[in-house]
Amino acid sequence: MDILLVVLGILTAICLLLALSNGLKPYFKHKALKMVYRNHKGFGMLATLFGLSHFLVAILNESLRLSGMLSLIALVLTGVFGMAFSKLKQKPLYIVHRGFAVITFVLIIVHIVVNTSF
Repeated sequence: MDILLVVLGILTAICLLLALSNGLKPYFKHKALKMVYRNHKGFGMLATLFGLSHFLVAILNESLRLSGMLSLIALVLTGVFGMAFSKLKQKPLYIVHRGFAVITFVLIIVHIVVNTSF
């Protein structure tokens, strides 16, 4: 169960980084990156799916952490505001979506650092 927890956490982080790369679109125009940019929503949804799975395994494994809960909440809110912006096209939703993306990234880094034993 510990291996599954780690694998799901890594997959969550990878998908989040791929989704976050969308913010680099104005600066990098490489062909391979354009494919990643086009799949921004898919990577975000996968990050959330893997994050929820990671959460469920942590509950079953009795290793739930506050830093993980905060990270998951921020990840879900990022997705909610992203979907709302996608439907309504209101700039404040876009700003909140981008803000929560940064908050999620920071919280996941904190979660990894706090819960990694070297």
